[in-house]
Amino acid sequence: MNESRRKKLVSVIDLIERAKVDIEEIKSDEEDSLENMPEGIRSGEEGERTEEIVNELDEAVTSLGDTQDKLNGVIEQ
Repeated sequence: MNESRRKKLVSVIDLIERAKVDIEEIKSDEEDSLENMPEGIRSGEEGERTEEIVNELDEAVTSLGDTQDKLNGVIEQ
């Protein structure tokens, strides 16, 4: 891989890292929201929906991390 394409990939990896940080922040806010819900709401539909959102955001961060790992592997070749 030439240097120009390698630099583009490094930029993409940096963008992914920034996205992960933003998603983690949103996830943390959702977790705080869930923790501050009254028990009746938390155990109901709204609480379940918030838990699902937290889980999906966590999976997104994991997927982005996997993508970063793959791209770093490409750069190292």
